[in-house]
Amino acid sequence: VIPRPSMYLSKKDYKKIASQFPILCVDGIIAWKGKFLLVKRKNEPMAHEWWVPGGRVLKDELLEVAFRRKMKEETGLDVRVVARLGCYEEIYEKSDIPGSKHTVSVVFVGIPIEEPIIKLDEQSSEYQWAHYLPKKFQKQVYKLI
Repeated sequence: VIPRPSMYLSKKDYKKIASQFPILCVDGIIAWKGKFLLVKRKNEPMAHEWWVPGGRVLKDELLEVAFRRKMKEETGLDVRVVARLGCYEEIYEKSDIPGSKHTVSVVFVGIPIEEPIIKLDEQSSEYQWAHYLPKKFQKQVYKLI
């Protein structure tokens, strides 16, 4: 059972806070049979680019719980955490929330608990199992190792 956060912000309040502070996120490197799961993002930042699944951490949500929640929401996968690599930060030119351009992402490595059957949510247009992570993401990950 994945505990849910106890409080949610209105979109108006979220936009106000996001314009003032970095947003905490989790990114998931999902490995299966020597390949990595990538999703093609629909939303900014990184719209129309291949990236790892992930997203915002909610209030009162532990990082590992947020990671498992985001993997389930975005890909339909229940995952087991293999490692927490560390974190990186990015200031994007564009964002889906005006003023919310600075993110701090904690990177996890996970594997599907069962044979993966991908069920994308509305944030991604397609997925692939790739031999390599996107170059921009590799640069972030190499900083962690």
